Amino acid sequence: MVKSAGKTLAAEGHKDVKIWQECLQPSDSKRARDLGMGIRLVAHRLPHGILGSDSLGELGKPTERVGWEAASNLIQQLAAVSPGDKLLVD
Repeated sequence: MVKSAGKTLAAEGHKDVKIWQECLQPSDSKRARDLGMGIRLVAHRLPHGILGSDSLGELGKPTERVGWEAASNLIQQLAAVSPGDKLLVD
């Protein structure tokens, strides 16, 4: 999932990407109640602004697809002229 996201971002010219992984265990207070998996990507736009993207896994969905979806969504947001993400109008 993480490798797929990194490759997708690099293929679009976003090569200076720092990726932190955090695997949450059942005893961790930050974990979700669901046993599934997911990925969250955050981009800091200079001089200010933060954009985010995520994707959730589901039964039968390859982890590579989850990473690709999150990265592709973030790439679209980074290419947009507007400084906010798609959920800003909510």
